Amino acid sequence: MRIPRDDLIMNNIRTVALVGNGNVATVLGSAWQRQGIHIEAFCNRSASMPAGMERGNAQIISDPSQIPSTVDAILVAIADDAIFEIIEQLPTKPMVIHFSGCQPDPARPGGVLWPVQSIVSHAKSENGGFPIAITCSNSARKAMTKFAELIASDLYELSETERQTAHLTAVFAANFTNHCFALAQELCERAALPWDLFQPIAQQIVENAVAGASKKHQTGPAIRRDQSALDAHMQLLATHPEFKPVYIALSHSIQSFHHASENPQP
Repeated sequence: MRIPRDDLIMNNIRTVALVGNGNVATVLGSAWQRQGIHIEAFCNRSASMPAGMERGNAQIISDPSQIPSTVDAILVAIADDAIFEIIEQLPTKPMVIHFSGCQPDPARPGGVLWPVQSIVSHAKSENGGFPIAITCSNSARKAMTKFAELIASDLYELSETERQTAHLTAVFAANFTNHCFALAQELCERAALPWDLFQPIAQQIVENAVAGASKKHQTGPAIRRDQSALDAHMQLLATHPEFKPVYIALSHSIQSFHHASENPQP
């Protein structure tokens, strides 16, 4: 459910502690600092100040249990595998917010603010930046909604399962697609072909995807079941064996996705 911006109420998250010093921590933390949020403690394994952020009077610590219990919220912006190990060490009074699309909600007041955007070191989030999905406890909903609105273009309230499914969808839409483009660019470079040759077709693919019309615009030898073309490509891939499993898997996926009705399961 998309949350109308006009329905948001006054924010009561004004002071936070930031756990982590990677891209998500620095990009989102800096964005909230620009909106007047005060970071009272920076916590990371090296007890270092995240690059490009303003320290002010903040503590810099390495022990999560030493985070001041007086902050309104603790922002846990670290690798997914470590999120709940760190949460267990935090003071219990502040609400806890993490930023993973696929991890469960914290088992305490707070929730998840997942930016539906690839976060890299040069990313910018001004007012009107990228969409954010919110999953949170009822007690934290109003505060987290307003807090997210400070740096988001749009807010979407999702259940835990909806958010995790959205994250899976984003992996297909962004991560896998980007990887295929990277492989195509690598093939271009190896063959000394100009990437400019493929920019119009790449642009058309992106436009179809943004319009939500990718399925009906699928083309290529796999959907046509053009075995001679598929065989010719396999011969070419003999000199690029690391790409062959990807080609085979994607070709099978295209055929099964588009021709499933012709081969019903028993």
